[in-house]
Amino acid sequence: MTNVSQVSQRLAGVILAGGASQRMGVDKRSIHYRGQPLICHVINTVLEIANPVLVVGAIDEACPPPIQLQPGIEWITDELPHRGPLEGIRVALIQLQNFVPSADKAFIIGCDYPLFKPLIALRMLDQLADRDAVCLSDSRIRHPIPGIYRIRILKQVTELIAEDRRSLQALLDSIDCLTLDKKSMQDIDPDLVSLRNINCPADLAAIEATK
Repeated sequence: MTNVSQVSQRLAGVILAGGASQRMGVDKRSIHYRGQPLICHVINTVLEIANPVLVVGAIDEACPPPIQLQPGIEWITDELPHRGPLEGIRVALIQLQNFVPSADKAFIIGCDYPLFKPLIALRMLDQLADRDAVCLSDSRIRHPIPGIYRIRILKQVTELIAEDRRSLQALLDSIDCLTLDKKSMQDIDPDLVSLRNINCPADLAAIEATK
């Protein structure tokens, strides 16, 4: 399997961090988990496999204090309001297409996946071949994020937003996406904790109990 050191020059990272955190009740990006803000866990994970890493916030939002900008980490924001994560993906792909021509693919994840294992992304990358994307399934549903996406899907993303179709599942339906099931990840992540994200206080409590 591809190793981490081989990937960072070929793969960009995108962290979607523009959600309103309504179910959590506070800005979950700043919630401390195992000694540091939640989003910092995700940034550190993505930095292991991708360069550069774009963190995407809500329209006109200033970069929040937990994020320490440095070479390889860039803060950008949505341009269109109320379009959900699809808009975050759109602006990130435009940024990569215009300013990072060496990257033809991106690892996309939300800011609330502190247990994601980098080797999962490498497994997904190994299975990409000439497809548009690779995502994961937990035996119940397919998860659009975390996922590996080629920059060329910008066309489909833009079209979906123009049609006011904001579902990430609609994006998967419109592109050539391979879905890897739980068995495909069992040797790396047998419980598939990489798909566990935090939307509410109960999710945080459950993840804090995870060893």
